[in-house]
Amino acid sequence: MTEMTRERTDPATLWIGNALSALEYMCLKSLVVNGMRPVLYSYEAVKNVPPGVRCKDAEKILPRSRIFKNKERDSFAPFADVFRYQMLRETKFYWVDADVLALKKFDFRNDYFLAWHPPVVASGVLSLPRESSVLEDLIAACEKPNVELPWLRATARASLQDQADKNGGVLPELLPYKALGPIALTWLLEKHGESHHVLPQQSHYGLWPREILKKYRRILPNLDIESAYSIHLFGSVKHRKIRERALEKIPPKSVLGYFAAKYEVDPVLYPEGWGNAELFGSVSRMPTTMVRPRGQKRKIVFLHRAAHQKSGSKLMRCDQLCALAKRTLGDRFEFEVVCFPGRGRDRKQGLTIESLRGAAVILLKACTRFLSATNSRC
Repeated sequence: MTEMTRERTDPATLWIGNALSALEYMCLKSLVVNGMRPVLYSYEAVKNVPPGVRCKDAEKILPRSRIFKNKERDSFAPFADVFRYQMLRETKFYWVDADVLALKKFDFRNDYFLAWHPPVVASGVLSLPRESSVLEDLIAACEKPNVELPWLRATARASLQDQADKNGGVLPELLPYKALGPIALTWLLEKHGESHHVLPQQSHYGLWPREILKKYRRILPNLDIESAYSIHLFGSVKHRKIRERALEKIPPKSVLGYFAAKYEVDPVLYPEGWGNAELFGSVSRMPTTMVRPRGQKRKIVFLHRAAHQKSGSKLMRCDQLCALAKRTLGDRFEFEVVCFPGRGRDRKQGLTIESLRGAAVILLKACTRFLSATNSRC
C-alpha cells in the first residue's frame, strides 16, 4: 500500500470584522513564531494583523453574499464551517480556527490533521486530503442542507420540518449550531472509515474552556506539552466570560496571560473599533448591547430575553441598566429596550447583578470613549 504524503502547505483562517482582539492576535502570532506562514482570509481590511501573516480576500473562496449567522446562537461559526471545507477543496492550505494557539510547528506527515474533542472530532484544526470522501460529503451537505441529513437528531429534524421546502431543503442558518461542523465531521469519518487518522484529544484540545482564565501555575503542569501541537482557546466562550467580568486586559496570572507574555502580546483585550460595533455577543445570558448610528445621535439598543423579568433582591432587569445609562450619559444618546422570548433554561434564570455590572461597566466605558472621540473631533 502506497504511503500517503503531505500536500497541504500553510495554516489559514477566516476573520469577519475589521480588527482582532488580543486573543486572536496572539494565536496568529504563535503560528508565525513557531515557524509557520499563516494566511488570514477576510471580507474587509483587518487593521491589526501580526507581522508574518499573509492577508487574502475571502471572496476568492466564497462570495460575501453567502455569509450567514446561525439562528440558534447568533454566530458566524457555522458559516466558518462552510468556508473551511470550500477552502480545503480549492487551496493547498489547511484550516486553523483564529483562536488556536500553536505550541510548536505543525509537522504532520500526511494530509490528515485533526483531533478528538470527546464526544466528537473537532474541526478547530482541520486538514483532509482534497480527494477525501469525507470532504466531498461535507461540501455537498453545505451546498444543499436538508432536514434528512443523517447525523441530525430526530428532534432537530422535527423542529425543522415547518421551515423546510417541499424537498426538505432548509436554509443553513436554521440548522443546529454544530450540524455542519463537528457532528457532521464525526459521522462522516466513521462512515468512510477515515476515523483512524484522528489524533488524540491532547494534540489540540488538552485544556477545557473553563481552564483558560484560571491561574497557569495550577493548569499548565497538567498539560501534556510533548504530545500537544496547540491549545484551543475557545474564543467565543472566553469573550463571553471576559465581558461578564468586565476585563479590559488579559489577567497576567491566567493561562491566557502566560502565553500573552511568552509571545509578547499587548494584554489590552480589545483595540479601538474592535469588531463591528457590537459590544456583546448574544450567546451570553446577559443583555446584548449595540451602539448604532441614528442621525446626530447614537442609539443604544438593549436586546434581552423577556424571561429576564424575575424579581428578587439579587436580580436586575435590562430596563434598569437602560435607566442607569440614561442617567449617566444624558441626552447624547437615544435608548431602546427590545425584548425577545426566552427558551430552554433561559426561562428559569434571571440576570445576576454581577453579570449586569460587568455589562454596565463596559457599556459606559465604550460610550465615554465615543464621546471623547467625538469631542476631540469638534
